[in-house]
Amino acid sequence: MPEPSTLFAEHAAEKVAALFGKITIGIAKRCRWDLNQISISEHALQGALSESAKDVQAIINRRNHNEISPGKLAGILTFRISRWGPIQLSGELKEDPRAMKLNAAVPFALCLKHFLGVNITNFPSAITEEFHYTLLRRHTNQETLGLAYDMLEFHVSNMRVYNPAQE
Repeated sequence: MPEPSTLFAEHAAEKVAALFGKITIGIAKRCRWDLNQISISEHALQGALSESAKDVQAIINRRNHNEISPGKLAGILTFRISRWGPIQLSGELKEDPRAMKLNAAVPFALCLKHFLGVNITNFPSAITEEFHYTLLRRHTNQETLGLAYDMLEFHVSNMRVYNPAQE
């Protein structure tokens, strides 16, 4: 896990942007969507990453130390990307209800993978759907999302550690 203050440095932002694109394409292919109807606004994605860096710095300043949980970082990144909406749809995808969730689904998948080491395809769909609904339709902020990710991380780490055969 990188230091929070360097998480959104230029090289790290490039890595996040590349992973964002890769996840977007992966979801689109699994859904059999025409990739020509999906584009990613570099301006919007960079804006989200820039605001994320400011949020991280604000938390560091407020707490007076450099320790931020992976869940808080994931919450910040998910919130900012979803609000900037870098994924643009065209053609018939503009009316596809599943495609219209991409600006929530992709940062969620990215943060699950990058911060928790979990592939979204292995995640319970009921939780994924509830997360998307909350992010897209309810009032939430980056710190609330951070708590949700902290809880997910807690449960995921306990799932990795727990082995009933060892009892």
